[in-house]
Amino acid sequence: MELAGYRDIRLLLYQRFNKDTITLDDLSEYLNLSRKTVVKMIANGKIPAKKNERKYIISIDALAIWLASKNERS
Repeated sequence: MELAGYRDIRLLLYQRFNKDTITLDDLSEYLNLSRKTVVKMIANGKIPAKKNERKYIISIDALAIWLASKNERS
């Protein structure tokens, strides 16, 4: 079962960033949150991300699923 709005959100993210993964700075700008807040949310498991060496890598697909699930709860 697909989350409502997932495809639309994924399409918007791909159009905005034009890549499969984004950086922490990209995400904090997109969410209009401070870098520190986004790091805390990732550390607490609230935002899906992986850490590669010293950088966080955020998958557009995982982010779209996360955002779509937030929309369903609202």
